[in-house]
This record gives sequence, structure tokens and C-alpha cells, in this order.
Amino acid sequence: MKFRKYALLLLLVILFIASGFYRDFVFLNINAQMRATYYLHKDSELAPSMKFLETYSYMHLYYAKWVLTFLFSLLFMLYTIGIIRLYFPEKKYIRWAVIIYSLLFGIAALFWTGGYLANHSEKGYLVARFLMDMTQSPIMLIVLVPALHLLKKGEATT
Repeated sequence: MKFRKYALLLLLVILFIASGFYRDFVFLNINAQMRATYYLHKDSELAPSMKFLETYSYMHLYYAKWVLTFLFSLLFMLYTIGIIRLYFPEKKYIRWAVIIYSLLFGIAALFWTGGYLANHSEKGYLVARFLMDMTQSPIMLIVLVPALHLLKKGEATT
């Protein structure tokens, strides 16, 4: 049983890392195409597998980035939950992870909306992007595993 747990952990870590590289690849190509479209450059620096991006307008690419940000955040949240579940089988720890991710999503949405409504959309966007970047990286896992471990340890001593 222990081998199966470690094999699943290794698989999740590999998927986490591979998804991070893939996310970076996708976003770098979208940004390159957005730059080419915005500045009316005929030649874009797209990878051959991403040439289909040339058919989309700047605004389509802009909104696609938001959708992809949310989808990648959900994917990384699932990886994080899977890894946490291997360490902490109790559902309350998984709930904590979901609550923390949901709070980050909500706070990011508040900053983005608040910045837009207060006519400071750039500032709101920067904070929202920073928070969403956290949800698309190993930072959440690196913070949550030790925090949940300390929570579990604290519960055991009381």
C-alpha cells in the first residue's frame, strides 16, 4: 500500500510540474501573438503547434487568457488537493485547501472589480494577477502542506 501512495504522489508531482511548464508555454505563445496583433506585426514568434493563435483577435486572446487562468488554477487546485489527500486523509484538511483557494479567487475578483469600478483598473489587475499567479504555481502547496501539518499537530496536543 505504501508503494502505491508514493507512486501516486510521484505521479501528481510530475503532473504538477509538467502542467506548470505547459501553462507557461501556452501563455508565452498567447502573449507573443497578442503583441504581434496589437503592434500589427506580420511575423509572430509562435511555436509551430500554436500557429492557430494567429487567427484570433487581440480581444479574443485577452479573454482567453482569463478563462485559461481560471482553468489552470482549478487544475493546480486539484493537484494540490490530491497531494494533500495523500498526506492528510481527513476531509477537513481538503476543505481547508478548498477554502484557501476559494478565498484567493474571491479576493482576486474583488481587487479586479474594485479596481475597475474605482477607475484604477491597472492597479486592481496587478493585485488580482498576483493572487491568481499564486494559485497557478506550487506556492499554495508549499504553504498548505506545512500549515496543515502544524494544524494537525496542534489538534493532537489539545
